[in-house]
Amino acid sequence: MKRPLVSLLLWLTCTLSFADTSPTVSTCTDYTPYHQNEAGELVFNGRNIETLYRVVEGLGLTLDMSIRAPFVRCIKLLEQHKIDVLPGLIYTEERASQFKLIPYRQKTPLAIFYLKDEFQDFDISKLGSTEVIGMHRAFALPDDVKTTELESRLTPITSVGVGFEMLARHRLSGVLATTETGKLVLADWPEMQDKVSYKLLPSENDSVYFAINPKSPLIHREAEILQVLKQLAQTPAFQHLGL
Repeated sequence: MKRPLVSLLLWLTCTLSFADTSPTVSTCTDYTPYHQNEAGELVFNGRNIETLYRVVEGLGLTLDMSIRAPFVRCIKLLEQHKIDVLPGLIYTEERASQFKLIPYRQKTPLAIFYLKDEFQDFDISKLGSTEVIGMHRAFALPDDVKTTELESRLTPITSVGVGFEMLARHRLSGVLATTETGKLVLADWPEMQDKVSYKLLPSENDSVYFAINPKSPLIHREAEILQVLKQLAQTPAFQHLGL
């Protein structure tokens, strides 16, 4: 009767001995960060999470990507030191005072998307007193935009896609989004592609950052992180990361 128990203990011992014992650091995403292809290889859903994974791997650590939460909640977890790092953030003075910010690639330009039949060339100063521009409620407005008239025109939206739907119904005068995100939405909405244009916004800071909480073990490894990023940028297999 004891043989099954002994077998189970031996199996557990062998399993644990082969388990990955690398120290773990954690992140948080509001989407599924990757899937496995038929060959069992990881296929990442976006450059930001893949870059973070490659960097953590290059440091000899394991990245825990199991936490799912809305982006606002992810930021809160970082503030509470419940996760180590978040990728894909833009610079703001508030974030710089809270986290260690490490740049790793250029960000996609920010733009206001608008209907061509309403504006020949979008000019925020010519909007009526009740006209507003939608912005994802989890998006952090760059510091150099906060002091402009644009800030007073913004209204929160639950997603860029919802913002485009409101734009099509003339419930918004524009949608604030990166050109990359806006074009992805339009790619899935062919009938709107010829009806929408966009105007780029100037920006003083054109980088995307890792944000590391000050109690994370990553906080003392900035030089190593930058070195791994440099190595990735020089590796042909990772050119798609845009480092």
